[in-house]
Amino acid sequence: MRIAESIQELDSFLEETKFQSQFSLRGITINDQEEWCIKNGILRHQSGGFFQVCGSRDLLTHEEHLVLYQPQGAFNGLLIHKSVETIYVLIQARVEPGNSNICQFGPTIQSTPANYLRLHKGKKTPYLEMFMGYDMRANPIHLSHQLDIGKRYYQKSKTLSYVLSDELLETAENMIWVSLEILSETLERDNFLNTDLRSMLGIFDWDGFTFNCPVNGASSSLIKLKSVYRKSSSTNARLVPLTDLTKWVVTEKGVEDVGDTGLSVKIYHTICGNREVGHWSQPLYCCEGEGLVVLLIREKGFENFEFLLSINTEFGVSGEKVLSTSFNIYPEEERTSWKVEGKVVKEIVQSEEGGRFLKNINRYQVILVDSDFEISENQFWVSEDDFKLLLNSSNTMSIQLRCMASLV
Repeated sequence: MRIAESIQELDSFLEETKFQSQFSLRGITINDQEEWCIKNGILRHQSGGFFQVCGSRDLLTHEEHLVLYQPQGAFNGLLIHKSVETIYVLIQARVEPGNSNICQFGPTIQSTPANYLRLHKGKKTPYLEMFMGYDMRANPIHLSHQLDIGKRYYQKSKTLSYVLSDELLETAENMIWVSLEILSETLERDNFLNTDLRSMLGIFDWDGFTFNCPVNGASSSLIKLKSVYRKSSSTNARLVPLTDLTKWVVTEKGVEDVGDTGLSVKIYHTICGNREVGHWSQPLYCCEGEGLVVLLIREKGFENFEFLLSINTEFGVSGEKVLSTSFNIYPEEERTSWKVEGKVVKEIVQSEEGGRFLKNINRYQVILVDSDFEISENQFWVSEDDFKLLLNSSNTMSIQLRCMASLV
């Protein structure tokens, strides 16, 4: 059984996992492999599972996008053990082809149905029975459904499941137990915890779980925010074949950018000795530049803060509305004129979702501003209790805001 007693032990385990993987990544053409093909204008896996690469077009504005379509919702699970004095979580050192630093820590389970149903004929998903079957050692304690990246995926969601184990289970390959105290010390490290683990750490009510502290009821500002969020909005985006797009063309290399969008899809072959299969080919969504995710905070008395949240429109989300950070600028979007006067109190660089994206980089910043900071009509200040209430809701918050919650 592996238990990390320090950050240094986590570092060593991450490096050991990366070394043992004998990882390599190289670009190939569609004709160099047989797992993926173009069918009816869609780039898809031969099994029909995993995900598909296609286009999206707005029925009213005719604006088009390059999107990933994955109708099977992803599943993330986190095993927790609570001893008399310590809370432990079971995390995995996860090698992904698109990660900037190859290997990051993820939750206990990070999988899609295509993976845990083993369409790739690979290894079984460890601990799956703790989340999807009856096990006397397991007690489910929280479940929610959450949105994925609304400008990359078309109506994709994730199930986040938290299970309390009555013992420290034996650790499978790439898995390690770590105390919540040690894990919290890594939250401000670049490219160390992956997006899904940050999201799971961010939304869970650790104070309530640890100290049985109930969160106060909704304030008037939160009630107003919810009323604006729930106003009816239609989804005008529709899926279309790649061949219908004007800013991208399909070639033997993948889906090439001809409209200066900064976005493309290319085919890669991966070798990794400690994943479900030892080697595979797949498309990776490529993003040029670096995105910026900003959460503004302001002081409201001694060690009491409020958070500025925004209601944004993202075409890939059902209803197109998503509750997000104060500002969320994707890597390909213009931000030369963007500036906020304030003090950056926390900052990390995050390589996002390396299983689908190649070096999709975002810079996360928490910025302290003056109490009279001027806000837009789609922005709302919320208290810490309001923020916690929102984090406990399903299909409301952007994945960037859930990751940001792990920092604050």
